[in-house]
Amino acid sequence: MMNHYSVNQIGRKFFLTALGLAMAFLTWAQEQQVSGKVTDSAGTGMPGVSVVVKGTQRGVNTDVDGNFKIAVPSNATLVFSFVGYSPQEVAVAGRSSFNVKLAEEASALNEVVVVGYGEQKKRDITGSVSALKAADFNVGVAPSADQLMQGRAAGVQIIQNNGAPGSATTVRVRGGTSLTAGNDPLYVVDGVPLDNSVTSPGGGASQFDVGIRNNGNSNPLNFLNPNDIASMDILKDASATAIYGARAANGVVLITTKRGVKGAGKVTYDGSYGVSTLRKKLDLINAADWKAYSAANGGGAAGSGDVDVQDAVFRTGTTQNHNVGVSGGGENNSYYVSVGYFGQEGIVKGSDMNRVSARVNLQQRAINNRLVIDFGLTGSRERQKQIPGGEGGNFQGGVFAGMFKWNPTQPLINADGSFNQISTSLPNPLALIGLVDDNLTTDRILSNISAEFEITKGLKAKAFIAANSSSGIRDTYYSQQLLNYVAFGGVAYGGKANFSSYQVDYTLNYTKEVAKGHNLSALAGFSYQNFNRQFGASTTRNFLNDALGPNKLESASDFTVPSTSSRDKKEIQSYFGRVNYDYMGRYLLTATVRSDGASVFGANYKTGIFPSFSAGWRISDESFMKNQQLFSNLKLRVGYGRVGNANIDPYQSLTTVTVDPSKSAILGNEYKLGVGLSRAPNADLRWESTSSLNIGLDFAMLNNRLQGSVEVFDKTTNDLLFNVPIPQPAPFNSQLQNIGSLYNRGIEFEIKSTNIDNGKIRWTTSFNFTTLKNQVTKIREGAAFIPLASAQGAGASGAPIQITQVGYPIATFVVDPIVGYGPEVGGAATPKYGPKTGIDLIATGESLVGTGLPTMYGGISNDVKIGQFDFSLFLQYQGGNKVFNNTFYEYSRRDNIIKNGYGAVKPLYNDPETRPNTDFLEDGSFLRIGNLSVGYTIPSSVFGKTVSNARIYVSAQNLHVFTKYRGFDPGVSTQLSGSNSLGVDYLAYPLPRNIMVGLSVGF
Repeated sequence: MMNHYSVNQIGRKFFLTALGLAMAFLTWAQEQQVSGKVTDSAGTGMPGVSVVVKGTQRGVNTDVDGNFKIAVPSNATLVFSFVGYSPQEVAVAGRSSFNVKLAEEASALNEVVVVGYGEQKKRDITGSVSALKAADFNVGVAPSADQLMQGRAAGVQIIQNNGAPGSATTVRVRGGTSLTAGNDPLYVVDGVPLDNSVTSPGGGASQFDVGIRNNGNSNPLNFLNPNDIASMDILKDASATAIYGARAANGVVLITTKRGVKGAGKVTYDGSYGVSTLRKKLDLINAADWKAYSAANGGGAAGSGDVDVQDAVFRTGTTQNHNVGVSGGGENNSYYVSVGYFGQEGIVKGSDMNRVSARVNLQQRAINNRLVIDFGLTGSRERQKQIPGGEGGNFQGGVFAGMFKWNPTQPLINADGSFNQISTSLPNPLALIGLVDDNLTTDRILSNISAEFEITKGLKAKAFIAANSSSGIRDTYYSQQLLNYVAFGGVAYGGKANFSSYQVDYTLNYTKEVAKGHNLSALAGFSYQNFNRQFGASTTRNFLNDALGPNKLESASDFTVPSTSSRDKKEIQSYFGRVNYDYMGRYLLTATVRSDGASVFGANYKTGIFPSFSAGWRISDESFMKNQQLFSNLKLRVGYGRVGNANIDPYQSLTTVTVDPSKSAILGNEYKLGVGLSRAPNADLRWESTSSLNIGLDFAMLNNRLQGSVEVFDKTTNDLLFNVPIPQPAPFNSQLQNIGSLYNRGIEFEIKSTNIDNGKIRWTTSFNFTTLKNQVTKIREGAAFIPLASAQGAGASGAPIQITQVGYPIATFVVDPIVGYGPEVGGAATPKYGPKTGIDLIATGESLVGTGLPTMYGGISNDVKIGQFDFSLFLQYQGGNKVFNNTFYEYSRRDNIIKNGYGAVKPLYNDPETRPNTDFLEDGSFLRIGNLSVGYTIPSSVFGKTVSNARIYVSAQNLHVFTKYRGFDPGVSTQLSGSNSLGVDYLAYPLPRNIMVGLSVGF
C-alpha cells in the first residue's frame, strides 16, 4: 500500500513538472523584444533610467542617450524610475517600440516649508532654513521632540545634558549668543511660541544643607508626543527669524503636528519595547586594591565586604512606547486624533518617568473653501520619579557622589536587610535611593483655534487664538531613617508651579501676480501674548513616622521653616510684516520687520524694531545654464537682519523689595517683620541684539542625485545682559545691565546623495558639517573677566575654572597647567605646577588651554532599502572642545582612601594643593553611533485588505562612542550653580545604551 502511494506521488509530481515546463515554454514563446527612449520634460535623453518588468527582477538601464532594449512578455508592464523623477508604469500591450517622458518629482524643490506665520516652497526660500520631515527624524527612544533632530541639521547642536528620564537638553543654533538670558531657540508649536523660562517647581530640602542636590529642570518639550510631529523647520539666520523679533536671537524651531487628509479613515499603531543599560563602567578601586593600598600607606582598617557599587546602583531599565492615531477626511473636513503612552525606567535604580498624551487636530472648510477653521488641542500628564542624584557633591553629596566615595570593603546592605550608613559624609547610595521619595507630576494643555477667510482672490484674513496651561506638583520626603536627616526627624517638601499664557494673532496675507512673471506676496500682522507664573513651596520636619510623609503634613511637629511663594507676569505686544517678491522664480527678494514691546525691559527701551532683508538668485534658471547637464538647481542666497533676546525674568528693570529678617524689629512688644531692597532699578535695560549676515548656495547635481547647500554665517551680539556686582556698602548687591558683545562665525555644509537607486536597491547618504568660532569682543569696563563656573567638591579652592574674557570664546577654561610630576607618593603621581596660574596666562595672552565650545560638529546618516528590508546607520560627531572632568578631579584623590576611608576612581592622584589643573581637562571630541536599525516591511498580501502597511524593526541607540574621554560620556554639560558653563562633567547621570524592537501597523 505504501509503495503504491509512493508511485502515485511520484507520478503526480512528474506530471506537474512537465505541465510547468510546457507553460513556461508557451510563455517564453509569447515574449517579444521591446525598445524605446526615455526623455525628461525638455526632451533630452536620460541615461541610467531603471527599466524593470513589474513584479519581477528582470530589468535594464538606459544608455547614454536614454535608449533601452529588453525582452518582455507581451502582456507585461514596465516600470521606469530615476532619482528625482516620478516613477511611471507603461503597459506593453503588444507594442514593440514606444517612448517615455519622465516628470520631476514635486517633493524636491516644491516641498513646502513652514517659515513663520506662513509657508513657502523650498525653491523660493531666501533665508537659512533646515527642514526635517518625519522620515528624517532619529528613530528609537525619543522622550522629547528636540531629540528627534539631534545631529540631523547643520548648525544645530543638541546636547543631552544627562541620561535621567525626562532630563533637559541644551540646544544651540549657530552657537550661544548670551551670558544670562538663555541660549535655547524659540519653540513654536502649531503657531504658538512657547516660553523658555522655568515653569516647573524646584525641589529638595536644600535649606538644610545636607548635600542632597536638586536634580534640575525638566525638558520644556516633554509634553509633546514625538509621534504626533509631522515636521520640524529650523530657522537659523536673522532673515528667517526676524518675523519673531525680540525672541529670535537663538534661532526658531517651528514644530508642526500631524493633520488628517482627504480619504477613508485610517488607523495606525506604533509601538516599541526596549531595554536600557549602562554603556560604560568606570574603573573604580575594588576591595582587594583598597585593602592593599590602605595597608601600604597607613590608612584605616578595611571591612569584610567586596562590593561593586556600580552594579548595585545601576540596572537594566525598560522603555515602552505605544501610540494610536486615527485620521481621515471628506471634501470639506479632516481630522487627526491620537493617544500615546511613553514609559521609561532609568538605568539608575529608583528613577523613571511616564507620559500619557492625547492630541486632536480638526479642520473644517466652508463657503466654497473660502473659510478654513483649524482647531488643535493637546493634553499630557508626565510623572517623574527622581533620585537625589543631582549634579553636586561637596561634603556629603547625592547618589553619584556616594557611589564614587563608597568604601568597597563595606557592605551596602547589612545582614538584617537595613542600609549600612557609615557617616553623613559617606552617604550610602542605595539608602539615598530607598529613603528619599521625590515625585514630580506635570499636567499641560495647549490649545489653539484659527479662522482664515478669503476676502477676495489672493487676499486672506486670519484670526488665531491660543492658550497654554501647565501645572506642576513636586512632593519630596526625606525619611527619618536617612542618616543625614535623623536630626530633623524626617523632612517633607512640597512645591507647586502654575504657568499660563494666552495669545491673539491677526494677520492679512495677500498674494498676486502683479504683472507677467512678477509675483508678490505680503503679510501684515499683530500679536499679543501674556504670560503668568506662580510658585509656592513649604517644608516641614520632625514627623511621628515615615508612614504618611508629605501626604499628611500635620503629622509633623516643626513648621519653623518659612514657606515661600512668588508670582510674576509679563507681556509682549508686536506688529510685523513681510514682503516676498520674485520674477519668473529666478530673482527672489524678502523683507521682514517686527516691532516688539516687552514689559520686562526698562522704561526707556520698551519697544524694539527688528528688520531683515534677503535675496536669492536661481542661477540654474538663467539662459546661459540651459545647455549644461551638471546642475538641475543652483541658487545663491544672501541675507542680513537684526533680532533680539528678551528671555529674562520680569521686574529686572524695577526696584523690588523682599523679606529681610535682619531688618526686623520689636515695636511695642510686637514683632515686625522687616523688608529690604533686593534689586537696583535700570530704566535703560534693553534686549540683547544680534545682527546676522548669511550667504548660502543651494545646489542639486547629476539629475538630483546630489543635493545640498553650503553657507557662511556671521552673528554679532551686542548689549549682553549680565548682573553686575555693585561695590559695597550699598542697598543692592547687583544690577542687571547691558555690558558687552560677542560673535559667532562659521561654515555649514549639508549634502544628500542617492548612491544607488535601480529599482531593487536604494541607498542614500546624508551628511552635515558645521564649523564654529566664538569670541567675546567686549565686557563691562573694569572687569578682567566674568566667571562662569568654579571647581566643585571637597577641598576645591572655589577659583573659577571657566570664564568669559575679551578675545577668547565664551566658555574658556582657566585651570592651572601641569609642567611635570614629582615622585609617586603611595603609588600616586604628584603634579608640579608652573609659576603662573591659568588666570595669569589668560590675562597675559600666553596660553589658551581650551574651551567647552566645540569648533566643529555634525552627523552622517546612511539609509539602505533592499526589497522589503531597510537598514539605517546614523553617526554623530563633534570636536575641538574640552571637558573638565570634575568627577575625576574630586574622586581620584589618594587622600580619599588614606585620610577619609573612601573609595576612589583609578588611577589615583596625589595633589596636596588640590588645584584644578589640566590633568582633568580632557579632549571632548567623539564619534557616536547614534542609531543603528534594521527593519522589514511585511508584504500587504500577507494580511489582505485589512492591513495597509506593517513594519517591524530592531533599533539600537548610543551603541558605542569613540572617544578618549575617561568619564561616562563626553557629550554632557553640567550646569553649575545656575551658570552658563559648558563642557563641565560633575556627577552627571550617564547616557544609557538603548536597544528596542518595534512595530508599525496601518489599517
